[in-house]
Amino acid sequence: MNGGESIPLTQENGSVIKEILDTPFVKEMLWNFLVDINPKNGAKLVRDLIWEDVGVMLSLVDGLPAIINYLTGALSELVVQAEEKFPPAMLLAVIQGLKEQLDSEPLKQAGVAGMRLAQSLIKESGTDMPAAAGKSITALARSINSMHAQDPARIPAVVATVMANIDSQELSRMTGTILNAVLDQRPPLISWAARVVGGRVRERVMAWKKRRHYERHV
Repeated sequence: MNGGESIPLTQENGSVIKEILDTPFVKEMLWNFLVDINPKNGAKLVRDLIWEDVGVMLSLVDGLPAIINYLTGALSELVVQAEEKFPPAMLLAVIQGLKEQLDSEPLKQAGVAGMRLAQSLIKESGTDMPAAAGKSITALARSINSMHAQDPARIPAVVATVMANIDSQELSRMTGTILNAVLDQRPPLISWAARVVGGRVRERVMAWKKRRHYERHV
């Protein structure tokens, strides 16, 4: 095959990736690479991409929508193929193996940094978070209502199964523990309740006085 030629994408021969993966040498090289890969080099790769050559980083940013769409399509097909081709017991074993071998510390750091980044982006964009939260709740409610309309027995069955597997004694003990812990904070709790009640009473009295004043001068 000449350097300027490419493999046509047809149903018979598949994609270029398929042709490459069908090569035993490539399979062995890929396996050796994955076995010897150093997880800690992932962070270094990102730093190098961002700071060593800004042009490469800008190219990645320009192609980010296409990259995200590509990965989304790949992940979607992976889930579909896993659900269709592999038994649940095998998938569960794979997931448990991944859970045992994953390094959780980078994920924790990414989670904290991600929350700060999300807060900064929300603040910068001027997004109305209460309105967005309300729309999200509405969308969730609409989805549940649609699910119920399609199968009226589904949600009651799920709720019944959940309730049947709740230990009422354990739930009662937990409720008692939390309630007692709250009641143990008597001085702070009483003062907080007094401030709330006092504030509401003052608001009502002031509103009543304003109304009376208005009625007298009308």
